[in-house]
Amino acid sequence: MVEENNDISEVRIDVALIKQDIKQIERFFDKVDQAVDTMSEVVKNLAVQQAIITNFESKLDSLSQRLGDVKQADLEGRLAINEAFNDYKEEFRDDMVREMDQAAKIHTQLAHDTKRWNELKNLENVRAIESIASRIEKTLENIDLLEKRTNNLEVVKWYILGGGAVGLFFLSNLDGFNSLFS
Repeated sequence: MVEENNDISEVRIDVALIKQDIKQIERFFDKVDQAVDTMSEVVKNLAVQQAIITNFESKLDSLSQRLGDVKQADLEGRLAINEAFNDYKEEFRDDMVREMDQAAKIHTQLAHDTKRWNELKNLENVRAIESIASRIEKTLENIDLLEKRTNNLEVVKWYILGGGAVGLFFLSNLDGFNSLFS
């Protein structure tokens, strides 16, 4: 019995060890399953990324082609605009030369007319100044005449005042003169 108990005990230990090994194997396979799931997700993501990159490369090639076409059209448009601009510059220069010649003629005529107008105005101003000067001379002569007359009136006024003063003096002293002569 002891031996049988030992054998059962060894079997139990072996079973316990096997159970423990099975648990470890299950954990290992769980981790392998997780790794496989993760790898499949990564592979799926890589496939999606590859599809996106392929799509992007296709669009990039298409855009490069369109950009080349646009650059070609832009270059042709610029050449056409440059040609039209050169034609416009030539026409503008010719128009400007004509306009400048016409403006020079108008300016010459205007300068001539202005000179004549200035000469006429100058003559009018000289006549007006001469007229004013002659009126001022007459006014000055009249002022001189009035000053002489005023001076003469002042002299007469002083003679009259002096004569009046002498007359008053004699009248006021008449009693004294009468007593002197009497």
